[in-house]
Amino acid sequence: MTEPWNLRTADVRSPNSIEVFYIFCEDEVSEPTYFKYFVTDKIKVNFFPKQRSTYTNVTKAIVKCAELKLFDTSDVNASIVDDGVSVWCVFDRDIELDDEGISDQKVMEGHIAFDESLELARRKGIKTAWSNDAFELWVLLHFKEIDPASDFNHRKAYYAMLTDYFLTVDSANEGLIRARLHTRFNYKEILKKQKKF
Repeated sequence: MTEPWNLRTADVRSPNSIEVFYIFCEDEVSEPTYFKYFVTDKIKVNFFPKQRSTYTNVTKAIVKCAELKLFDTSDVNASIVDDGVSVWCVFDRDIELDDEGISDQKVMEGHIAFDESLELARRKGIKTAWSNDAFELWVLLHFKEIDPASDFNHRKAYYAMLTDYFLTVDSANEGLIRARLHTRFNYKEILKKQKKF
């Protein structure tokens, strides 16, 4: 029997294995609220909300990573140098509408900004995640099956679907029951707030 106070000759120790994530979110509420549930004793998540979409999100992430010394700032082409850190930019791939529906020019500008932001992030070692038109599609998929090929809609349609769902769900908690009493109850105006999400 080994006595607990005796020295062990072959002590194998595991390295510090906490993973650190920096997540640059477009939104102030939806994405940070969702991703905070990924935090454990082995995973630390740092959020940067309201970073806007696509290219602006990525450039803000690059600036912050330089401030945090996650890049070798002496090299213009530097990418993330810390192996224990993952940097993510999370945003919607918005489809802009004008008065007549989807604008061809806005769609083209959106495609260019999206493609360029992914390329810049890749070069800098930053990972990207996006939802096609809105993060709310991801939220909606938790409650309803949607075929992307036939059911794709603009984010306004997702807001309406979520409003309908939360108005009719039988298993509403106390907070949702109170929120539904609001005279102008809808997902975007009432539930897309940090305390309600």
